[in-house]
Amino acid sequence: MAYNMIFSKSFSLHEQKKFGYWAIIGSFVLALSFLSLLKNNFDPLPILNLSLSMGTGFPMLVTEDRSSSQPSNIFSSQPSVFSSQPSNISSSQQLNIGSSQALTTKISQKSNISSSQPSISDSPRQPLSTSNFQQSNISSSQPSIIGNSQQSNRSSSHQPLKSSSQPSIIGNSQQSNRSSSNQPLKSSSQPSIIGNSQQSNRSSSHQPLNKSSLQPSAGDITLKLLDRKPICNVSDPRFDFCDAEGDVRIHGNSSTIFACSSQMGVLIGNDSWTVKPYSRKTDKTAMKSIQEFSVKAIGSGAHEEAPSCTVNHSVPAIIFSTGGYAGNHFHAISDIIIPLFVTSAKFQGEVQFVVTNFQNYWIDKFQAILKQLSKYEIINIDTDKTVHCFPRMILGLKPYKDLTIDPLMSLRGHSMKELFRQLIRKAYSLKKLTSIKMSDLPTGNKKPPRLLIISRKRSRAFQNVHEIADLAKSLGFEVVVSEATMNLDKFAKVVNSCDVMMGIHGAGLTNLVFLPTNAILIQVLPWGGFEWVATNFYGQPAMDMDSRYLEYKIKEEESSLLQHYPLDHPVFRDPTSVHKHDWAIFKSVYLDKQNVKINLDRFRVTLLQALKLLHQ
Repeated sequence: MAYNMIFSKSFSLHEQKKFGYWAIIGSFVLALSFLSLLKNNFDPLPILNLSLSMGTGFPMLVTEDRSSSQPSNIFSSQPSVFSSQPSNISSSQQLNIGSSQALTTKISQKSNISSSQPSISDSPRQPLSTSNFQQSNISSSQPSIIGNSQQSNRSSSHQPLKSSSQPSIIGNSQQSNRSSSNQPLKSSSQPSIIGNSQQSNRSSSHQPLNKSSLQPSAGDITLKLLDRKPICNVSDPRFDFCDAEGDVRIHGNSSTIFACSSQMGVLIGNDSWTVKPYSRKTDKTAMKSIQEFSVKAIGSGAHEEAPSCTVNHSVPAIIFSTGGYAGNHFHAISDIIIPLFVTSAKFQGEVQFVVTNFQNYWIDKFQAILKQLSKYEIINIDTDKTVHCFPRMILGLKPYKDLTIDPLMSLRGHSMKELFRQLIRKAYSLKKLTSIKMSDLPTGNKKPPRLLIISRKRSRAFQNVHEIADLAKSLGFEVVVSEATMNLDKFAKVVNSCDVMMGIHGAGLTNLVFLPTNAILIQVLPWGGFEWVATNFYGQPAMDMDSRYLEYKIKEEESSLLQHYPLDHPVFRDPTSVHKHDWAIFKSVYLDKQNVKINLDRFRVTLLQALKLLHQ
């Protein structure tokens, strides 16, 4: 009462009312502030659905618990987030992460929580790496995918630790999870999806955690970092290539491919590509006839967009075309057979070939090789109306160089080059492994080396092939004259039986793949500046396949072009000027209209060089 009397005497009635109003407003503000501080302890964590596009590479952090049956002592009340800000995670081993590799770091068994150590910084297009990374009391035994968020997980050191199996998915948000002293701290065993974010797990400094309770069990915890790649690579200037795993559905004559399953637990977005599965991407003439495929990546929540399976397969599929230049023997081997072998060899026959631009003659011609690579009947997808479902699909082939296998490639400890040679020998039952070595033959029992002259009936033909054969016989060769035929079963054996093969630049020289090791290829170069083409198409590939290589360059008088053009014509004096205008003109003049009459005296030197090599 006394206070009220003093108050009433000191202030007017109007001033007393103003004090009362401000007191009510102040109380309301304090109440709102108090509720805001306690809000995170009562509200559940926000859950956002994230979808990662398959069109760009996204890093994925995967935590794999390899511990024994004993419960792990590494816990987290919320998912662990790594950012460019200082974090509580220190390191014992180094992660070196490439753009397309899954790397593993084994975490040390003892760890302390330290806020002074740098954390992992993540960017969607950059590999994630760290040099300091140790095990802390933050873990997840399932994949963690990183998103944009900030999260702080704070627990007092005297809180008991319990496990939880609820997933936490965090997006563009901030969240603070503070446990009261009686609230148990839970460990996460489900995936957490996170982004360019910050998170820390801090324990009160006034009461340290029991170190013995944080010791991991006998097994280690392993962190795997996976860089997410798109299904299709259309950036290479030579070819487009797709590789999809999971639930892949190929709708036959519509040429549509649906990649329905997320890979490695990644939520994928809806992306699409158009791809022609032939490796002459910039050649408009070759590509105009190649069937185009539409590849659609279907997100995990949109499988209903894909058609139902008609035929289910348990092996991967490789889709390629036999169109374009596949009718040419060189391009058939270089563009299709060799890269198909490189792509399919690892499956050891457990792979399904799916062919577009299907050519029966082509399949028949290379049937012996195709049967070695796949145990299954080839599918002509252009006329197939069903939906074929595969666990994996490879669309397109990746050649290395013309008629060449990457010498650094290996499979199960064997060179791919040697494995290809073994494939050819097995497919065509080739008996001769190496060419003859004259110096090893006993005296008086000299077996003559065999020379194969590949003849041609149309362009680039030898006009004096019989004189060439007689010359070779006089030098000690056994001579075989034959035109390359469609029947590879027979012709491969003819080539394999010979020690030397000669011919004018052209697709017939592709049969060098059937020669025995250390055999000799003699390429006759017509007039017209063929040096680069000759070396890169046949010379270098021959040496890469462990054959020896000789060239014979004709003179103007050995060319039939002399019958059509004078010696001072640009066709003779400046072939480069003809090259510049158009490939069609070059082909018409130098390839389609030119035959060769070998100067026997000049060519004798080349044959003697071949004999000398056979003695070495």
